[in-house]
Amino acid sequence: MFVMPHINKSPAVGLVIVGLVVAVGVATVLHHNPFGAVDASVLEWMVSHRSSGGITVIAGVTGLFGPVWVVAWTAIAAVAFILFDRNAVRAITVVASVAVAGALGAILKLVFDRTRPPFVDQAATFEASQSFPSGHVTGTTALVLGLALAVTVGMTRRSRIAAIVIAMVVAAFAALTRLYLGLHWFSDILAGIAVGAAAAIAVPSVVVAVLVALGPHLPQRTRPYLYPPTSLYPPTNPSPPTSFGHPEQPQEGRHSAPVAS
Repeated sequence: MFVMPHINKSPAVGLVIVGLVVAVGVATVLHHNPFGAVDASVLEWMVSHRSSGGITVIAGVTGLFGPVWVVAWTAIAAVAFILFDRNAVRAITVVASVAVAGALGAILKLVFDRTRPPFVDQAATFEASQSFPSGHVTGTTALVLGLALAVTVGMTRRSRIAAIVIAMVVAAFAALTRLYLGLHWFSDILAGIAVGAAAAIAVPSVVVAVLVALGPHLPQRTRPYLYPPTSLYPPTNPSPPTSFGHPEQPQEGRHSAPVAS
């Protein structure tokens, strides 16, 4: 069986993170929000420190982290992975991470139905839809962290950590744009980062496991594109099947070393 390097306990970690977000959501609905004071303080600080020029710039930038653009960036990344790998596994992990994060975020919004900050504190645009968690931040976090994990599969721990740090800086910037415009509470942002990260951490290993399980049932011509390549997802047994019943034979390729003659 194949596992994602370094995150083989990822589904459990993801469930724990989502559980914490749900707990905060329940507390908020019951008027016991542990971040209530912080929410009010951050909103007040942002409103008092923004400028008309800053609002114009940030209003233009925040749209790049919206649902439409996240879908577009995800599609571009998926195509790039498929063309580079000549295999769809990494593309599927990223697409699935973003999709799961988006679905979870939408469900949580409907369940908790939290109101956004008052219109008087919002700038550039006015939004009245459910606030918890932030959809922009949820989708952006799932995308950039999912990309970081997918790009660094098989690389060193240092490379993976560096990619994760860069991804989280991007997610934090997306979060800052939402706070600056007064469109979300601080706890909405934390929940969005948590949900997006949970999906990016948990989904890839599940996708790989499902593809391995489905492999024998797929049409022969699709298997090379949907079976996790051993050069990216090391096997846990010495002779994993690639043709589903035959031991793997080394092959020259973009992600494997040439066979010595």
